[in-house]
Amino acid sequence: MTAIDFHKLAKTELHCHLDGSLSLETIRHLADLAKIELPKDDAELRHHVAAPATCESLLDYLEAFDYIRPLLQTKEALTIAAYDVAKQAALENVIYIEVRFAPELSMDKGLTVAETIDAVCQGLRQAQEEFGSFFDSIVFGLISLTDIP
Repeated sequence: MTAIDFHKLAKTELHCHLDGSLSLETIRHLADLAKIELPKDDAELRHHVAAPATCESLLDYLEAFDYIRPLLQTKEALTIAAYDVAKQAALENVIYIEVRFAPELSMDKGLTVAETIDAVCQGLRQAQEEFGSFFDSIVFGLISLTDIP
């Protein structure tokens, strides 16, 4: 019997939260940009940005998202975050991904809904240009959860 190399299989990601899928390296970079101090220890940081193994409520689960929110308040940060999520997906041989986020959660410092969406799209396009030639193709969808005024 031949073993299957699951890493090489093409995959789809249909429910990927932008603010819940960042690498620790990118979280640290975004914190530096925002001048926000984070725990030095990766295990402690992971504790803050990952959902607990057992959640008592939806609020327990969403606590990690609140930790990330202050890091995603500029166009640059949103672009970097979207690129990071797409890069991670491409390296896992994900050929289609739908990235979800709520623009109004990134408007604390004055960004508009359009600016947040544009910044995320820019990061996804950058990753598509960089990794699309490495893999046969990578396609991104964006699901923006907001009421556009």
